Amino acid sequence: MKISFLLPFILFGLATVLNAQTPQETRGLRVEVLVFSGRPNPTFTITDTKQISDLLTSVDALSIDATAKAGEDRPILGYNGIRVTDLSGSDANAQSFRVRGSAVSVIRKQAIKAGKATADSIATTDVRNDQGATVETKLLELARQQGAIDDRVLALIRKSK
Repeated sequence: MKISFLLPFILFGLATVLNAQTPQETRGLRVEVLVFSGRPNPTFTITDTKQISDLLTSVDALSIDATAKAGEDRPILGYNGIRVTDLSGSDANAQSFRVRGSAVSVIRKQAIKAGKATADSIATTDVRNDQGATVETKLLELARQQGAIDDRVLALIRKSK
């Protein structure tokens, strides 16, 4: 009688342990359009592996602007660019970036190889030059397609550039 009472708890505990041993890693990019002051910014997540690969390849292909420094631009009211965050978290070369016009600030997390465990990481930032603002244009179009922004907000963003 006591065993039948404990059986659901035992099964729940076993399922929890098995799920913890086989984590399901979701590869995705969280995109936040930095457009509103005083209310939440529109966000969406890119989970399509081809779109992720195409976007990250586009950013990697941009030339580094040696004269620019990350974080030089100051926030203003209205559109401040787009922040893209890698959600995987476990990738040693995970990257996040912020784009506004032709400036793309890339933040890479790289595992520390010497000494300690690779779970420790450092971040490096470089600023890349996207002459045609193709990355920003692609992200704004994806935001519109995903329903994160509507045509009115998109027109306001384009007008503010």
